[in-house]
Amino acid sequence: MSETTILLIVLPVFLLIAGSMWWFSPLQVAKRRLQAVPATEIGRLRPGERRKVSGAVVLDTVLLSPLDGRRCAYWCATVEEKRDKGGWVEVGALWEGVPFWVEEPTGRVRVDPGVDRLALAGEGFGCSGVQDDPSPEEADLLARMGLSATGLLGLNRTLSYKVAALEEGEQVAVLGTVELVAIGGEPAVALVSGEEGLTVSDAADVHQ
Repeated sequence: MSETTILLIVLPVFLLIAGSMWWFSPLQVAKRRLQAVPATEIGRLRPGERRKVSGAVVLDTVLLSPLDGRRCAYWCATVEEKRDKGGWVEVGALWEGVPFWVEEPTGRVRVDPGVDRLALAGEGFGCSGVQDDPSPEEADLLARMGLSATGLLGLNRTLSYKVAALEEGEQVAVLGTVELVAIGGEPAVALVSGEEGLTVSDAADVHQ
């Protein structure tokens, strides 16, 4: 069998696998779920309904994301390692979230990400490798994840660092079940997980 024939067989299989991994990734699944539902004005929400809203993030409690210190309501940091044959593989993830508000002209709604990992697109904040030791901030993140910057032979692993965050004022879309709650003794409208979970995305194409 010629090299050309082998390539014609292997390449479509590789593209199919890569495309499937992208299509079924948590980020793309969340985007499709949000794109399938029209946004509802917050002022029209009714308890018990499952609705999507779109608006700006308003912070109540402030978190600072690792590596870059952004003011946010939620962050997720990931570490990927370069493998010889497998490309970049996620080897560690850490996230934290607190309740926040989503606000638009008709009102505001409370959202609590809980302990779930949200499907947000992370921004790259550097790499470390054989000739590049982790920065103090990267080393601290690795320690919090229980990871080592070096491999079995004591050489630095080739690692990349990404952080996703829901920042103050950022446009976000949220799909969840409407519920009336009490915040500081006052009634408020919230979007909660319900039976079908809570979907949150800051992608640009999920707000309609």
